[in-house]
Amino acid sequence: MSLDKDNVESTHDVEVLGVKQQSSFKRRYRNASKSRSRLNDEYDTATLDDDELTRAFQHQSHSLRVSASNVAAMTGFHPWKNLPELAMNLVYQGRLGQALLRKDALLLGLQLTTEEQVLRDLAQQSGVSTQKALQSILQVKDGSKKVESVELAAKLKQRVLYEAVKSGKLNKEQLKTLQEGTRSAVDTGYGTHQEDDALNLYEKQCGWEVRERNAEIRNWPFARREDIVPQLETKPGLPTVLPMRPASSQWSSPTLAESDLQEVALKRAKSLTGDGPVEFQDVVSNTSFGEGDDTVQHHASLKGTCTTRSPSAISPNNHRNLLPFFSIVGSVDGLREELFSPDTPCTFSTEFGADLALRTVIVECKHRMRKVHIVPPLYEQIQTIAYCLMYEVSEADHVQVLRQDPSASGKGSCTFVENNTTLDAWVASTQNQGKSAATLPTTKPMVDLKPTLTTYRVSLNDAVMQHQTQWRDTVLPRLRSFVEAVYAIRASDDKRYRLLVAVSLSTAGEDAATVLEAWTILHKECPWLESCNTAFSR
Repeated sequence: MSLDKDNVESTHDVEVLGVKQQSSFKRRYRNASKSRSRLNDEYDTATLDDDELTRAFQHQSHSLRVSASNVAAMTGFHPWKNLPELAMNLVYQGRLGQALLRKDALLLGLQLTTEEQVLRDLAQQSGVSTQKALQSILQVKDGSKKVESVELAAKLKQRVLYEAVKSGKLNKEQLKTLQEGTRSAVDTGYGTHQEDDALNLYEKQCGWEVRERNAEIRNWPFARREDIVPQLETKPGLPTVLPMRPASSQWSSPTLAESDLQEVALKRAKSLTGDGPVEFQDVVSNTSFGEGDDTVQHHASLKGTCTTRSPSAISPNNHRNLLPFFSIVGSVDGLREELFSPDTPCTFSTEFGADLALRTVIVECKHRMRKVHIVPPLYEQIQTIAYCLMYEVSEADHVQVLRQDPSASGKGSCTFVENNTTLDAWVASTQNQGKSAATLPTTKPMVDLKPTLTTYRVSLNDAVMQHQTQWRDTVLPRLRSFVEAVYAIRASDDKRYRLLVAVSLSTAGEDAATVLEAWTILHKECPWLESCNTAFSR
């Protein structure tokens, strides 16, 4: 899908953020949902003439879809996520959201484009060498080119940035945009390509089959507590939300879970069609969006086994007609079984004995590009806990995979410039050297890569982390606050315009000062974010 179809040429001036900008001047807005895909083309029937629909959408406060991978960021526990950009994508979410985005862009003189096109434009501005290096990156992202080790992945990213620095045609902010985009593209493509192999290796390590590999996208609806609990029964404390019913794979529209659909679908495509490139529309046809029961889909298990139910709080099923305040959507990398000794022995004897039972374990796989963490980052643990609650299990294995080339030199072989704090020093060094170690070898024999696999158990009832308690007392109240901020920004023309312009300018790498404006808007809506460990401090 190309968003360049709305190439706006206007003659009027717009006063935004105190800066008078000519509307015909083309600004690039990187769509952070990473290309809306042909899926949205099929269902995007709203036009700029749908004034009544878009006005109603602006003021609706229900049905927002939150990716499980973004829950930690939205609650202040992700130190790297671009929260203003995430908030903006939530403001303009869905079919009507995209219509509203085009309408706002027309008014403000902004040209919409995809993240990939932003990278292509920067590479074109830099020169032919950068364009060629970027093409290899994009081939890794779409799966047509495979990367077998983190060292080779680092070389690909290093090559693009080196060529861009050598050209001298991009400023610091543009280099940061190019760095971030190429890193994301390589890391995504690398992880997608390696995931099945990693899960197969994990199977050998644990001795259990990993099933349901990205098999479905689940939807977990929430309502404000006061909407489903009588006022007299409402407990004192922060405003929060409660689950309306268990998570299920029922969808009312194929655009649900659009923020994660493309990545999940590409993972499924590999298992469905082999290693060759796959058309996204072919994958969509194999994705379950059909009508379904509103109950949890129980998976097949061994006959006569004793099972346990997650301690997650589920409200009664008498609120089915209430529209969700928001829904958490996501798909796990896999599920497996394990034997355990329950606190209360089973009432009947199984083939394992009365003291053992079988339970389901979530498997969440993360590919590392530099090193394995002894304890996974908290934001990844929160994502895993969300999956546990969505699948009604209490245990999960967080699997970290590092696939290194044993022939590569040890120190610094794959560290490169993975964060902006080292970018300035690296740029200065590159400009002074006249040559770089970033050059990829023309030929390299295939080596036997030995991946490092590290498994960390994440439990709802962990005595130290207390995930279940923290989810109820901290995550859900903050998540409600952030969603309310999204609705407030969407409903206000002033806030929406300011956020859109600030994010578009900062994303285009043209004005670093506008980053502060975007964060200021968010902090005003969610003051508690100022004291959180977010990307604002970086």
